[in-house]
Amino acid sequence: MVRRALDAELARLGRPAKTANRADEQLLASLRRLLAGDLAAATGWEDLGERLAGKGYALREAGGGLALFALSDERRMCKASELGCSYGSLMKRFGTPFPGHRHQYLVQRLLGRDEGCGVLE
Repeated sequence: MVRRALDAELARLGRPAKTANRADEQLLASLRRLLAGDLAAATGWEDLGERLAGKGYALREAGGGLALFALSDERRMCKASELGCSYGSLMKRFGTPFPGHRHQYLVQRLLGRDEGCGVLE
């Protein structure tokens, strides 16, 4: 019984650890400094997109939220929430969901209106 427990523990330790899908803290600090003014001043999704594109970035759908991507190489930089602007907070501020975002259930929950769920009935 002890041998089986040791074998199981050794097998567990031999597997690579899962890493969180988080950006490096130094990168996040730089991005926050670079984009804070644009994120704060944007008046809508189009305005925000233009401001970010001017600095070489774009927001794109990522799961139930948004992520920031570098336009130069399409590399994912971080989640929007890691910049201090979650998808939900931006949606509430702009009064409309991110264009083309598939998670429409968030619209009802956060904005109190039904934009369609995109599910075939």
